Amino acid sequence: MAAVLCIGAAHIDRKAHSAGPVVLGSSNPVSVRTGTGGVARNVAETLARLGLDVALLSRTGADADGAEVRDGLAAAGVDCGLTTVSGTRPTATYTALIDPKGELAVALADMAVYEELTPDLLAGLLPRMAGFDAWFVDCNLPAESLGFLFRMRPAGVRLFVDPVSVAKAARLDGLLPGIDVLFANRDEASRLARVEIRAPLDLCVAAARLLGFGVADTVITRGADGVFVAGGGEWDFLPALPARVREVTGAGDALVAGTIYGRALGLPTAEAVQVGLACAALAVETPDTVYAGLSAEALVERSGLAGARA
Repeated sequence: MAAVLCIGAAHIDRKAHSAGPVVLGSSNPVSVRTGTGGVARNVAETLARLGLDVALLSRTGADADGAEVRDGLAAAGVDCGLTTVSGTRPTATYTALIDPKGELAVALADMAVYEELTPDLLAGLLPRMAGFDAWFVDCNLPAESLGFLFRMRPAGVRLFVDPVSVAKAARLDGLLPGIDVLFANRDEASRLARVEIRAPLDLCVAAARLLGFGVADTVITRGADGVFVAGGGEWDFLPALPARVREVTGAGDALVAGTIYGRALGLPTAEAVQVGLACAALAVETPDTVYAGLSAEALVERSGLAGARA
């Protein structure tokens, strides 16, 4: 069984679903749901539900929200022994306003606690970070901490990275060499590759530049249009799988997790991404950030990956 260490955000999600078209600068009638989220947390839970051995390295506050995050992960089968607790800052929160079509209208993020994931703190955890087959890292960590992790990664450990946002993608400047799989949306890829992306051919140019910067494989997400995959001699546009969309929040994290799972099965990146697309299709059909009914069997059925197991 593959072992994956997920490093990054784990916090409280608040989703406000608008009853009608979102009107900026005005009061909008909504219904609010509260749960747990964070890119690394979502990927960790998804991988655990798929049967992998998963641990999470993150930072929470010493509050009820932090206890909820940690307890929920433990119940899902994620090892939280590397998740530390702040004595000064609260657990991070992410508040999203969702329009009637299930699309994100605006989001508010209070992530200050992750600034405490410093190189000094991480150095003390390094001995316990060894022994994993892969690390997944999101860019909610400070830039100097990302650099420290990338330098200290043990030989043979595969590195999967998600920039999280255009602003946080800047934290990867100078750190792209050695990344095994980089996941980025169009805007993040544009920022990292320093290429304006306006048409499908621009995706090819951006991917070529990212590979030239030292990334082994690049996965550029295109929302409802699917993904573009480049690396290892594979260059392909892969369509999204048909799905009855209820909410898109968490779809990108599901794509990442499904792809990591596919790689754990020994699949090349392009085929692994097809597993990720199946995982994303399952995610958008539920209002939950992580599909509660997810299992290896459900994913295999949706992806058509007959009989494969990690």
